[in-house]
Amino acid sequence: MNIKNSWIGVGRIAQDLEIRVTETGKKVLNFNVAIDDGTKEKPHTSFIPVEAWERTAEVINDYFKKGDQIILGGRLVVRQTIDRGEKRNKLSVVLESFEWGAKKKETNEEKKEKEVDEYKTTFYPDDMDTSW
Repeated sequence: MNIKNSWIGVGRIAQDLEIRVTETGKKVLNFNVAIDDGTKEKPHTSFIPVEAWERTAEVINDYFKKGDQIILGGRLVVRQTIDRGEKRNKLSVVLESFEWGAKKKETNEEKKEKEVDEYKTTFYPDDMDTSW
């Protein structure tokens, strides 16, 4: 029997995204995904740490934002760290694949701000007749 370490989840990105570059020059994106795993009567949300590398990190950073839904596929990794002299295990998901989920719903205030920003960026060339 061939058993593979795999994890699949659906959740929402729980923070603003920021790529960093390791000492070896590799791009990495660490973020948490909020996954509802409770019921309506007893809601509970788990925050799952995720790490994406190189091109995957770039794509997620460019096209996702806090609150967007993402469908994740990856493998679980346990890393040992030392915190205040005590050994701790940190579980995270190393992202191997993803799919787009639902975008975060915009509030009315965000829609108004977006409309104002779009209006501000509309411009006319100097030689264009705008007397209509």
